[in-house]
Amino acid sequence: MEKPLGATCATDEEILTNFDIFSPDFTLPTEACINTDVQFTDSSPRNGGSIKTWNWNFGDGFTSTQQNPKHKFTTPGVKTIILNVTTAIGCNLSVTKTINVLAAPKSQFTAIGPFCINSTIQFNNQKCFCKQ
Repeated sequence: MEKPLGATCATDEEILTNFDIFSPDFTLPTEACINTDVQFTDSSPRNGGSIKTWNWNFGDGFTSTQQNPKHKFTTPGVKTIILNVTTAIGCNLSVTKTINVLAAPKSQFTAIGPFCINSTIQFNNQKCFCKQ
């Protein structure tokens, strides 16, 4: 094969492109109480690609495909939350964060009467927060 007359060929060619680095992200509280709604908010940047799917794993066997889900944790402890997203061009990316789910406090009181209208009732705390 011969080069046509007048054609110029480069021996080395440098191609420069700019890519926005896309990294998914979300916000959540650092702590939450057991059996209360916890809001998870997608805060992924909107430059570098658009997200087509969201897949949340709440670390307790439950998942969601909503963009900004709410979830109730039914057991205390540190939970690992994973957000997997798929972009419009087919990239699968993920981010992981943790939340500390706190057990509900338990109270124990005794009451001393009389238990009459307009009378003063004394409550005594019987719960000890001592380390045993």
